[in-house]
Amino acid sequence: MTVADFTTSTVKYILSSNPDEPGIQYGRYLEYLETIKSSLPDHIYAFASHEKYFTLNSPHSLHDAWLSSVEVRETRNKERPFEPVVGVTLKLLGQLHDRTIVLEYKEVCRYELNGKPNRSNWADTFHGDVFTHEVRIEKKGVDHPRDRIRERFNLPHRVP
Repeated sequence: MTVADFTTSTVKYILSSNPDEPGIQYGRYLEYLETIKSSLPDHIYAFASHEKYFTLNSPHSLHDAWLSSVEVRETRNKERPFEPVVGVTLKLLGQLHDRTIVLEYKEVCRYELNGKPNRSNWADTFHGDVFTHEVRIEKKGVDHPRDRIRERFNLPHRVP
């Protein structure tokens, strides 16, 4: 089972830790991905390393995407109904508001979703927007944290 932890404070490689050089450090993140490539499923590595999902002006980027919907499913079998398999689907409105980006998570062992109004900007989205994201290996599995939208889900996922 793989675990994805989506919290604001968990990105480790893509954001600069140097206050003199703040911002996204895509090169450092790609270097890290090469060290874990053999441990990732091919489709997760392809998503995690493809520039179009990170480039700030790409319509495929998760940057500035807004949460449109969350669907949580519990699938049970008749023999073991007390051991449900949980799946989560996130639908994000792309940054150009011209597409829906779907992230599909299977065998979820834990999730959390928080939202609140932006008191500084009432027109802003309730869950904020995605600043950046990263995939990495942790003791419990594969993490895919994103900044500002807080959830905990499992991988793998599908991106159109």
